[in-house]
Amino acid sequence: MITKRTPAPTRRRSTEGVTGYQANAFFNQMWLVISDHCETGAHSTGVDYYGGACIINPMGEEVATLGPEEGMIIYTADLDAEVLRSRTESFYGLTLLQDRRPELYREVSATTS
Repeated sequence: MITKRTPAPTRRRSTEGVTGYQANAFFNQMWLVISDHCETGAHSTGVDYYGGACIINPMGEEVATLGPEEGMIIYTADLDAEVLRSRTESFYGLTLLQDRRPELYREVSATTS
């Protein structure tokens, strides 16, 4: 999942925001790539964008970070292995996949006209 942060008036990277992203990655057992551009006084409102791109693994750990400067971060991982690890031995020894009931997914996600 890739998400873009919303602009924040003149502040540095929000630790509260990162904690929320880490929690989402952990609870959903998925990778998150967070991005934002870096610019001060942007647009007609004078909003400052503080950057702080990061990559968060399925255990909620920030594995790569970029500060307020413009740039690119790269992190190499075996995605399938990391997701499997996060859903098995890394999650208190529980296998989260065993509790899923895919036979109900269609019924839950069906739309009515």
